[in-house]
Amino acid sequence: GGKIEPFHVTQGALQDCYFLSALAALAENESTIHSILNNQTFNPTGIYKITMRIHGELEEVLVDDFIPVNDKG
Repeated sequence: GGKIEPFHVTQGALQDCYFLSALAALAENESTIHSILNNQTFNPTGIYKITMRIHGELEEVLVDDFIPVNDKG
């Protein structure tokens, strides 16, 4: 894959700029975003496990590559 850059994170219609700004901040330092990925290989099912702090506690979270969009992105 290519290098992870903050400009890869873009705002859509989901009103989730708080989350996207955190992802863009992580992307400022590629090693930081790689540190949350539990497995850094392509998964054909599109499901990935990441480690995040939720209310200060480390938790494993499953995320998928399904990003809901409309005809305007």
